[in-house]
Amino acid sequence: MPELAAQLLASHKVELADRIVSRIQQRIHGYSRISTLELRASVEVFLDRILSPSVHAEPGELLDIVMERSESRVRQGFSLSEFLGALFSVFPAARSVIREVGLDSRPEFAASYEALEGRVHELMVKSAEVYSETISQQIRSKNEELNRLNQRLSAHEKLVKQESSSIGKALTSANEFNSRVLQSLSSGVFVADAKTRKLVLWSGRMESITGLSAERALGRDIVEVLNQLEGLDGERLVAEVRRTNKLPVTKMKLRRPDGRDAWVYVRGHRLLDAEGEPEGTVGVIDDVTERELLIDSFSRYVSRDAVRRVLSRSEPVSLGGERKTVTIFFVDIRGFTSLAETQSPESLHALLNDYFRLVIDSLAANQGFIDKFIGDNVMALFVRTSNPAEGARQAVRAAIDIQRSLLRRNEGEGAGEVSIQVGIGVNTGEVMLGNIGSKERMEFTAIGDSVNVTARLQTLARAGEILIGESTAALVEQDFVLEDRGLSQLKGRREQVRVFAVREAK
Repeated sequence: MPELAAQLLASHKVELADRIVSRIQQRIHGYSRISTLELRASVEVFLDRILSPSVHAEPGELLDIVMERSESRVRQGFSLSEFLGALFSVFPAARSVIREVGLDSRPEFAASYEALEGRVHELMVKSAEVYSETISQQIRSKNEELNRLNQRLSAHEKLVKQESSSIGKALTSANEFNSRVLQSLSSGVFVADAKTRKLVLWSGRMESITGLSAERALGRDIVEVLNQLEGLDGERLVAEVRRTNKLPVTKMKLRRPDGRDAWVYVRGHRLLDAEGEPEGTVGVIDDVTERELLIDSFSRYVSRDAVRRVLSRSEPVSLGGERKTVTIFFVDIRGFTSLAETQSPESLHALLNDYFRLVIDSLAANQGFIDKFIGDNVMALFVRTSNPAEGARQAVRAAIDIQRSLLRRNEGEGAGEVSIQVGIGVNTGEVMLGNIGSKERMEFTAIGDSVNVTARLQTLARAGEILIGESTAALVEQDFVLEDRGLSQLKGRREQVRVFAVREAK
């Protein structure tokens, strides 16, 4: 019967509990995670149940306690060996108490203790089963939760893959679209990284304009690449963009690696991120070689200003004009008919080219616009909308320059060369300035009485003279020495015109 041993141990329960707690704390380190008070309370509850006389009558109550302790220890992270080790600490502690009392040698007591020990062993086996099942349930629960998490993660990964695929397709499509846009531009575009200065974009149009392939440009320093184009200072361009964040449109003449020349407009700016920090340098190059060749070619037949005016129009050239105050200029060789009679066509051609060169250089230097050539007669206009007086002064300066240049030529002529002398007329007034003719053939010129007066003044001027009208004289009298020639009756006019001769600049 286990009651005798149980009664003895119950009478020494305090001492027995102390020994069990001490043994557990010394030999099972995992129990250092709980306090001594909690451990002792748990041990006392366990002893109360196994030493109770009613333990056989109500075994389920003890099993409930074991199950509750098992679940608690599982939650606290104890292993099965640690839990069983704590249970088995009861036996050595109980034996030590019995030895001290001295009853262990009595046969009836030994039988009673053996029965008690057997009952405790059965309880421990059941406790092990309960503990193992509790751990298994916890593992199953965690596995189920892990499976649920894995399922959600798998679904999320699938969704992320779909979104990534969609974003990748969108990026690819956007990159292809941007590439097609860049290739369709007539301008060449290049982009360099702000930190490394290495080129990350070199459009197809850049290849055709510069003659440098993308393979020779991408991944290399922007200055190193641009400096392969003679006439383009890559270091200055990059420095200007970094200093001001932009490079205004600049006209340049480049020599490509293949030796061909190209006229281009270059502009650039910096790319900034959302925080205003530089991300890169963008450059745009427009090839205007054909335009410059067109200007150069046609300006040999009409004035360069006229060609630029036509090319700059956004609408077709049409007939019509507008009223403007301009200064008109006429120059003509004196005695040209007699001169032509004594010269061969070849000599006359060379003579006129020499003459026109002097006239054109002087007019261009003073911003005159050559309207037309009429035999040996040249008509030019000086248009200064905001300051007509400046246009008048420039016309008179041009006239003085022409007379002086011809004088130097004539004085330095060699034997057999022909002297050239001219008369010049200058007048200022309101004219209709614009295109006349037909849709098939038109000419930009000035029309009005002031033009006719200028032509008559030029006819009236003797060799080496510069005659100007009264309106021009009023505008330039502070800058030039003038001689009042009085009123003159010009051919084809009813009213007389006051004429002034220009002597020299003041």
